Amino acid sequence: NWLDAGLPHARVSGRQAGPDQETLERFLAMALRDGYRKNTFLVARIPARLAVSRKDMELFLNGQLTRPGTDVLDFYCIDGIQRSDWATLKERDTAEFLEAARQAGKIRHAGFSAWDTPELFREILAWRDWSFCLQAYNYLAPRFQAGKGGVALAVRQGLGVAATSPLLGGFLADALPEEAR
Repeated sequence: NWLDAGLPHARVSGRQAGPDQETLERFLAMALRDGYRKNTFLVARIPARLAVSRKDMELFLNGQLTRPGTDVLDFYCIDGIQRSDWATLKERDTAEFLEAARQAGKIRHAGFSAWDTPELFREILAWRDWSFCLQAYNYLAPRFQAGKGGVALAVRQGLGVAATSPLLGGFLADALPEEAR
């Protein structure tokens, strides 16, 4: 637990929030020492809004490799793609960046998450050969974003699918009766 480790933290909207990403990555470097890396899958994400240039994407990825002290990330995700990001991602060589990072041995698998409509999800699926997708999926809104149909489509295309936000960032859990919590 990062609180027990004495890492800096903050409060967000009255809730205890975790440390910043760079602090977590440095803490991860300590945890992966002594051979633990070979038994661990590392996942990192670059927010779609930060993938504005090839140089920026490379700097971001190199930092994500350096801080935890690793040469390769097992899974790398372009995170939170929205319609407003989509044209920029296509124009800015994002697919080429991912493929070059894979060929250089910096990432093993490229994936995405989309925070928009089922139509955009299908466009992103068709854009390149992805290994996986992260998809917001919870009991309240199975049709939210790509929804049940998008998850089924990704699986049919051979992608690994990981559900994110199963409790909507804790909001669904907060609404439960005390006995259920």
